[in-house]
Amino acid sequence: MFLSSQHTSTRVVRRYRYVNGEKIELSPPQEIRIVQYTPDSGFYLFQISQEWGASEEGYFETEELAMEQVYKEFQVTWDEWEAIA
Repeated sequence: MFLSSQHTSTRVVRRYRYVNGEKIELSPPQEIRIVQYTPDSGFYLFQISQEWGASEEGYFETEELAMEQVYKEFQVTWDEWEAIA
């Protein structure tokens, strides 16, 4: 899922990085992926940014729970997701 300008952060979750001892809020990611690895039954949520690369944001028992988390953070609706095999 590539985030567009309509997917602004709800600021429910804020991410920070420390640079030279200074706390800096990270910009929102450009892309979000929900991935399931074989034979694992759960789903991993990754956020990808040019600024800070890829980061794992959580492990979820179901794909729906991961999608709900993304909705809470960026208002991405269910019909916006695309399945890639």
